[in-house]
Amino acid sequence: TPVGIEEGSLHPLSSLYPNPAGGVAYTDLSLTKQTDVIIDVVDMMGQPVLSDYKGTLPAGIHEQLPLNTSELPSGSYMVLLRGSPLGSARRLIVIN
Repeated sequence: TPVGIEEGSLHPLSSLYPNPAGGVAYTDLSLTKQTDVIIDVVDMMGQPVLSDYKGTLPAGIHEQLPLNTSELPSGSYMVLLRGSPLGSARRLIVIN
């Protein structure tokens, strides 16, 4: 039995920029279907430090969703996308 991954679903959190970021970072999403999306930023211990987006997005490419990093101390974080079929994560460096 063939096993595969639906095209476009492996990395729905397609980009995160600028990285390193100071003040604000932007993310682009690629969704294969309408999805309830939550974007969280967690520290390297997995503790949530920022929940910057929650909502339903239609299928397609969504560009420049802002993440306000101005209140975060400088360091390494993970940006987590929840709600997509597989979820996605990207590392973000904050320099404030």
